[in-house]
Amino acid sequence: MPKNFDITSIINRIKFEYDVTQKEIAKRLGVSATYISDIINGRLPFTDQLREKLNKEFPESEMVFESSEQKGLPLIPIEAVAGFGSQQFPDLPVEGFYQIAEFSTADFLVRVKGDSMTPKYNAGDIIACKKVNDLLFFQWGRVYVVDTKSQGMMVKRVRQSTTEEKIRLVSENPDYDPFDIPRSDINAVSLVMGAITLE
Repeated sequence: MPKNFDITSIINRIKFEYDVTQKEIAKRLGVSATYISDIINGRLPFTDQLREKLNKEFPESEMVFESSEQKGLPLIPIEAVAGFGSQQFPDLPVEGFYQIAEFSTADFLVRVKGDSMTPKYNAGDIIACKKVNDLLFFQWGRVYVVDTKSQGMMVKRVRQSTTEEKIRLVSENPDYDPFDIPRSDINAVSLVMGAITLE
C-alpha cells in the first residue's frame, strides 16, 4: 500500500494535470475535503477503495500507483532533489518508480519546471539525472541540475567562468541571460543524462 507521502504527490499531480482543487477532487471521489486532508496527514489510511476511485476518476494518475516496493528510478519533485543522498527514499516524496533501460546508470528522475531550458527541455518533461559527488570537475557544456544556497534548484547548462571560483549557468531560452555563481554557493549537482519529452 502506498504511504502518505505518495498520496500527497498523487493529489498534487492530479491538481496540476486536471486543473482542479483538492475540494473538487474530494467531490468527484464522493468524500469530503477533510477526509482527503486526513489521509494526506496520516490520520486516516489510504484504502484500496479510494485507490480504485482515484484510478477511475483520474486515469492519468494510475501510473503513480505502481507499488513503492518496485525497483527502478524514483521520480521525485524537483524541490526534493536537494534531499537526494541525505535521505532514504521512504523519506522522500517519491511519485513512482520506473524501469527505463536507457537510463540504467541514472539515480533519479525529475520533472522540468519553467521555460528557461526551452526548446531543449519543456515544462513537464522528465529528465534522468546522475548525482555528481565531485564538485571540482564539470563536463563543460553539459546540462546539470544544480542545487544552490542562494537560488534553489535549477536546470542549466554549465560553462566555464572567467575564474576558477565560479561556474557559468546558461539557459537554452535566449530570453534568460547567462550568469555566474560561486562554487561555494553549490550544495549539490546532478548530471542530466537525457529526457522523456512530452507532447
